[in-house]
Amino acid sequence: MPRWLSDLGPLRWMLALLVALVVLMAPAALGETRLDWPMVVPTVVAPAVAPILFFVLMLDVLMTRVLMSSADPAGRARLRRALVFDLAVTGVLVLAWAPFFLRLTGVL
Repeated sequence: MPRWLSDLGPLRWMLALLVALVVLMAPAALGETRLDWPMVVPTVVAPAVAPILFFVLMLDVLMTRVLMSSADPAGRARLRRALVFDLAVTGVLVLAWAPFFLRLTGVL
């Protein structure tokens, strides 16, 4: 495994895996809301969790940027890779859920 992958840390990877799981549920949320057991997760739970994950990622970006200010050059490079990773994961989350939230607000 490349070093930069392990430098991201297990918590950041778990957050990315949770985002991937929620992103995979985004197409199901465009249908009608269903309250029966298997479909309540993608139609009710995932749309509620997506904005929470967005703000968690943005908090991680903020804290990574704060830590970069006092890091040595090697630590700054590692944190810069983590920052880019967080922003990429956030971009995927936003692109996957944009149709749902635009439709919810009446734009689409």
